[in-house]
Amino acid sequence: MNEASKSYCERKTGRNQSLSWIIKSYLPSLLIVFIMVVLVFALIFVSSMSKAIEDTLVYLGSGNITAYSSLEDIVFKEDEKVFEVSSASAMIASSSSTALINLKGVGSDYFFEEKVDKLNLETVENNTTLNSVYLSKTIANSLSVSLGDKVSVLIFDKEEGRARPVYCFISGLYHSGYGEFDSHLAFAPRKMVDGNISYEIYTSREDEVLKQIKECGIKAASYKTIYYSIYENIIRSVSLLDAIVILVGILAGFFSISISSEYVERDRRDIAGILLLGVKKDEVINAYRKITINVVNIALVVGCVLGIALSYLIIPLLSSLDSTKYPFLSNYVLSFNVSIPITTILLLCGALILSSVISLRFSLKKMIFSDIKAAL
Repeated sequence: MNEASKSYCERKTGRNQSLSWIIKSYLPSLLIVFIMVVLVFALIFVSSMSKAIEDTLVYLGSGNITAYSSLEDIVFKEDEKVFEVSSASAMIASSSSTALINLKGVGSDYFFEEKVDKLNLETVENNTTLNSVYLSKTIANSLSVSLGDKVSVLIFDKEEGRARPVYCFISGLYHSGYGEFDSHLAFAPRKMVDGNISYEIYTSREDEVLKQIKECGIKAASYKTIYYSIYENIIRSVSLLDAIVILVGILAGFFSISISSEYVERDRRDIAGILLLGVKKDEVINAYRKITINVVNIALVVGCVLGIALSYLIIPLLSSLDSTKYPFLSNYVLSFNVSIPITTILLLCGALILSSVISLRFSLKKMIFSDIKAAL
């Protein structure tokens, strides 16, 4: 592109123009901005929620890795955590209702900071001599109890060979939003639960540690294997949404035809004038293709920025919602950090730009010269 064409494109995209001219000129691109805001927000929302569900599988489920025998021969790093836990089925009862639960026996250090945060755990001090239990808000609601209340837990005692009731104090309530856990899982002191023993490992080097454990002949599995169907559903759901969003982005790229049509209509006399001055038709087509693509690129950037900003404004507000007041929210993960899927957003932008270029290649020539005689 020569200097004259370059200067023409810059002027038509806003250089040395008044603010009112620029605003009016970019109005046709608002639809693409709006579409990008919605699509980027949807991508960030689903990506963030899926990451939160995955964290729930780790922090509420069984750690990054679960081992089924002693780990004395394994060397862990200082920041890695290992907990011995026991699990058993039990029945919990209040004065008004009962529920079947999976009771997990844990030590006093089990609820470390990250776990407390992920589970939205609320606690009160136990000033009694009773054992403390931690219930989900879902279970507590079904029993019509709250923090500080007392419940009976009927659990099997191997020594006595029978189930025995244990009177307990509700010291904590958690809410992950993931119904499969929240409706069945409760926590109690390790000494109270005489059940199957396993070891939960929390680590950032999951594959390396899992390989090391298996090489020692210890049976173990990662959370991706233990909760295979849930994990695969998360991956498939995110992948499907990504594909749908990119497809919508491709379709949105065809709105560039509408943008270029607005500019050609606006500049029809200018186009006629530069053609009379001897400028080649191909140069005019290339100039308006560049003008339109430049505007589409600006609309993409603005839409992405607004979509990301909207995510940071709205997503944190979800954690402040009370699911007891909005029952339809009780089975959703509401508290999660914003996670930006940069690669997917870049693919979305690339798909939209590509479809814009293709659509303009086939439509711009006819659009510019279909009614040029009327302009002359």
